[in-house]
Amino acid sequence: MSFRVVFSSKSCKTIKSFDQEFKNRIKQAIQALGDDPWEKGTMKVKGHTYVRRKRVGNYRIIYRIDQERGEILIALVSKRDEETYKFDI
Repeated sequence: MSFRVVFSSKSCKTIKSFDQEFKNRIKQAIQALGDDPWEKGTMKVKGHTYVRRKRVGNYRIIYRIDQERGEILIALVSKRDEETYKFDI
């Protein structure tokens, strides 16, 4: 089953700020998530049932899976630091 990918406004803004090479890496990672959001290399975020993360270089793609609607919400693309996982989806 392929999932439809939806972006939050914050994640769009962040992705647009990257150089073209890194945008392509992020795009490939997100396309892979659309095919299989539970793929090897993704991890569940503590304290959240349907929220997972994927590492791309020093950045993390934080996303929520909605199986009923067949969607993945890309909530955040952020450089890994103390504040990365302090969010509310």
